Amino acid sequence: MRPGDQRGFSLIEVLVTMLLMMVVFGATLSLLDAFQNDNRLDQLRNETQDNARNTMDRLARQLRNVVAPTNGVVISPGALEEAQPYSIAFETVDTLKTAAATNKNNVMRVRYCLDASKLKNEVLWEQVARWAENPPELPTNTACPDKTAGDWETTTQV
Repeated sequence: MRPGDQRGFSLIEVLVTMLLMMVVFGATLSLLDAFQNDNRLDQLRNETQDNARNTMDRLARQLRNVVAPTNGVVISPGALEEAQPYSIAFETVDTLKTAAATNKNNVMRVRYCLDASKLKNEVLWEQVARWAENPPELPTNTACPDKTAGDWETTTQV
């Protein structure tokens, strides 16, 4: 090259090169964004599966601890108090031992129900009732969840 030589890239060549770089960078960023969205959806799916697995484990553990209530006479013919297509209720051992001291067996009533009022967005509810001496009657309200005051001590979305 000689001093004062004017050879180099023309304005058109620089603009075309910049345009091509922008297209390549844009495609790369779009691809990375798609991968990030897929990763986020995979994490949400895994969390949902873990929650479902934990809920099923807890339900199975509670069903293994089902109490067949007697109090001298049989109160119900079986261990399950209610078994409907979208609801199950039973008495089980309260492993947290939060029942009153007069409830010597630490028994509590648990109800699981599926709120299927919104298709493709069903919600599983757990309702727990504890008592001091004699178990109360099973609530007759079949709504899911049963929001009648005094029927259930806690209502939790699982």
